[in-house]
Amino acid sequence: RGCVFEPIPAPETNACQKAECDPKTGWSITDIPPCDDGDACTKDYCDIIDGCVHEDIESPRINECQEAECDPATGWEITDIECDDEDACTEDTCHPRAGCQHKPIRRPTNNNKCQEQKCDPARGWETIDLPPCDDDDECTEDSCDPRRGCVFEPIDEPEITECEEAECDPKKGWVITP
Repeated sequence: RGCVFEPIPAPETNACQKAECDPKTGWSITDIPPCDDGDACTKDYCDIIDGCVHEDIESPRINECQEAECDPATGWEITDIECDDEDACTEDTCHPRAGCQHKPIRRPTNNNKCQEQKCDPARGWETIDLPPCDDDDECTEDSCDPRRGCVFEPIDEPEITECEEAECDPKKGWVITP
């Protein structure tokens, strides 16, 4: 019968190894190449049963004023959120637990009774002159005093002769009759 050459079976390996046979040296076991998928958003490793595994990396802890986004080239990036509500009448801030806050800006102090203040969402607080004071009485002179507001002073009786009479008509003003 002669020489019989039987192949030696490959040694047992796991999913992270490979067995290679060299006719001169025999079987050798080596690790497979690293399991890098090139994605910075995954954790790459070799599981002895499943082989290469690419698990998503969990988002880092952030607060209500931040956003987290994973870029496959660079990994997780944390940025601050923008809380501007584009209303000039509010103060925009961010609280780490509550998120964006839009607190109304207090009305500026103005004691001028001839003006009022209004808040325009595009421009903020503005001081506006009130319409002219008018009591619809032609027998009064109408004005606005910054401390008192509208003032209606009686108009003095015009000079008349002994033969004339003067009477003030609220619609016409002073009327002189002979």
